[in-house]
Amino acid sequence: MERGRRIIWPYSKKLVTENTKKIKKMALMHSVVYKIQQNSFTIIDSFALVIHITKELLGKLNTLTLYHKILIISDQENDNLILSSRNIKNVKLIKSMGVNVYDLLNHTSIVIDKTTLDALIERIKS
Repeated sequence: MERGRRIIWPYSKKLVTENTKKIKKMALMHSVVYKIQQNSFTIIDSFALVIHITKELLGKLNTLTLYHKILIISDQENDNLILSSRNIKNVKLIKSMGVNVYDLLNHTSIVIDKTTLDALIERIKS
């Protein structure tokens, strides 16, 4: 009786790397500090758009001399801002709870209003 060979397939060792909440908050804090050091943050009073025309938003962004990829962080319920920003290719609008490290590092210019900045700092602190 001939015995066959047993084939042992290579298996991958599953190394679990979990990102804890503490590490995520530290990464968010460091990316905010990095962008502040790079002078990428622009803090404004509010984003009050009268009508939802894209030209009006582009005019405001041009007066701030912001170009390339722009991240707008605003917690205000402004439908005109939402409607006018979604039509621009390199502009992304998010709320302060949606801010993540990838978005901060991927965009060259970041525009945030004062109330949202306070909310973002509270999120990082707690």
